[in-house]
Amino acid sequence: RLDFFYELQKLLPPGSAHIYGGCGQPCPCPGRNESDACYRELFSQYSFYAAFENSRCDGYITEKFWRGIMHGMVPLALGGMSRQDYSRLAPDDAFLHVDDFASAQDLANHMVDIGRNADKYNQFFAWRSRFQLESREPMAERSFCELCEALTPTKRRRPTRTFGDLERWWYQESCITF
Repeated sequence: RLDFFYELQKLLPPGSAHIYGGCGQPCPCPGRNESDACYRELFSQYSFYAAFENSRCDGYITEKFWRGIMHGMVPLALGGMSRQDYSRLAPDDAFLHVDDFASAQDLANHMVDIGRNADKYNQFFAWRSRFQLESREPMAERSFCELCEALTPTKRRRPTRTFGDLERWWYQESCITF
């Protein structure tokens, strides 16, 4: 994922793509509260957010993807096994998936084109007139009672899947580790 980002970074206009955190520059914002003013200001400088997962697993989508959505950026998704994993959770017109492009050059060209055309860029946010974005508190802040209630079989809202050998499924059948 880092190699792909670095390749993409070289193809985009100079100074337009940055990495913050352990793999890049120190984050200029103190703490981890992304709703504070510092993060809002930082995120407002970017049109796109590289939501690159460290593994490609069936249905594996983390906060990286939602960070772009929540903060008004277009997520560049690299994860799940395909675009369909993301399309099950978010509108198709809300993000770009790396797999939709033959090369980093094609993706960079598309990003530059979108960045120069406000109508094309704003199409990535048209879904907001049809859907409401809902954020849930992190699990650590939820009580154990609420967690148990959510896991009670009679309360299930979505279909479930059962795996006989979770370790084999995770490491051998459903993931591509970068």
